[in-house]
Amino acid sequence: MFYILARPFAFILVRHDHLRTAMIAGSIVCASIATLALFVVDPTRKIFGSGSFIQAILPVFSSLPGFFIAALAAVATFNRPELDVEMPDPAPQLKLMTQGKKGFVKLTTRMFLSFLFAYLTSVAFLGIAVLIAGDLLAPGISRLISDEKAHLIIKVIFVLTALLITFNIVITTLVGMYFLAERIHRGKV
Repeated sequence: MFYILARPFAFILVRHDHLRTAMIAGSIVCASIATLALFVVDPTRKIFGSGSFIQAILPVFSSLPGFFIAALAAVATFNRPELDVEMPDPAPQLKLMTQGKKGFVKLTTRMFLSFLFAYLTSVAFLGIAVLIAGDLLAPGISRLISDEKAHLIIKVIFVLTALLITFNIVITTLVGMYFLAERIHRGKV
């Protein structure tokens, strides 16, 4: 059951030169710089509630799942035989379960893009959940914790998490655009 529920996030496990580094390390670096800049430029910036950081980025997150689901449906049903051919070397690989056995499989373009858009959809839903939970829990946490330093630490962790998800979506989308714009048109090398 866990295998099935975790599959939308499987794209993060795709083996390909620099793919995981760009998605994870790139997201961490960009989110860290943006969080630092946000708190240095405007340390009094409202994070929760009306007119806040959350209210500024939630509409963007809310529109993403529909777009990514539409893209997933298009890729899954598009009638183009080239999509079902193994990707050119170095072909991305992913560990899949086939007939009860797990092993690495070189991905076709359709498989790669399907995993990509399933991942992006899932991360966008996760981002929505994190933002809404943060907004709903903030007043209660503020009542429980009176120390200003603790408040600041919680705000920084929350903003860093939200921006980590944001930059992961942006960078992963850019990776997907590279594969759609360039790699999809390459033949076998």
